[in-house]
Amino acid sequence: EVFSSSYASAVYLKKVLNFPADRKVYVIGMHGIEEELDAEGILHCGGTDEEDNKFLPALDFTSLQNDEAIDPKVGAVVCGFDMHMSYIKIAKAFKHLTRAGCEGDVEAGKEGGGCHFILTNDDSTFPAKGGPWPGAGSLSAPLVFLTKRTPTIVGKPHKPMLDCIIATKQFDPARAIMVGDRLNTDIEFAKAGGIASMLVLTGISTRDEIEGAVGLGEGVFRRTSVVDRHLVPGLLLEFCDQLQCRRLVGAGREELEIGSRDAAAGDENAKENEKKAHFSLRPACP
Repeated sequence: EVFSSSYASAVYLKKVLNFPADRKVYVIGMHGIEEELDAEGILHCGGTDEEDNKFLPALDFTSLQNDEAIDPKVGAVVCGFDMHMSYIKIAKAFKHLTRAGCEGDVEAGKEGGGCHFILTNDDSTFPAKGGPWPGAGSLSAPLVFLTKRTPTIVGKPHKPMLDCIIATKQFDPARAIMVGDRLNTDIEFAKAGGIASMLVLTGISTRDEIEGAVGLGEGVFRRTSVVDRHLVPGLLLEFCDQLQCRRLVGAGREELEIGSRDAAAGDENAKENEKKAHFSLRPACP
């Protein structure tokens, strides 16, 4: 199962905040967030609505000043990844988040008053072809600056994500390992939740962020950490190609040895591949 930050945000509203069924969420985001809110039975507006994805004439605020523009039934603003960010969305979210009593309770059967401020995640960048590109965290920055409010951030590495997983799944952190490609989200999430961690070098973070090689002579190097010690992952996976794994226990620590299946089977033609593919998965910065 995939436990996305959009899904976690909907679960957080429904199960943790007990969001009233008759109140709405104003969405800065796309279909993914809307579908997750629908699945939890949460009313919403904004998002992919055509009226909120238009360009306004220069210095013309007329369409934002009519009675229907700022819906008083909105009791939360959820901001996620949105490739159709608009001035209308920022303006409406700003009005909801700064109205009178905005930091109070969100009550059923009422209008106005409290309004939750929730970010699905605060990733500064998003890894995709040709990227990295600006992420959800970058897109929410104008609202944080405008409102001077501290949002609840649901996604990694923040605690609400783990709270939602534990609330909806049979999950034992002691029997889990977090595999991710970003130190300040995936690995920090694991460390904060007491979960084993493994960094893969297929996304944002690089080996150079973890270790710096200092030459001590021919073929001899000493590794020194160049990131905050608490962000060093438990394991580092650099590459994988037709892999087999076996567990090794010795020298006071446990390791996973990974090698080429072809080479392990005695295929002479795989010897060169074995040199490239065979390695040990061990603590990234012992």
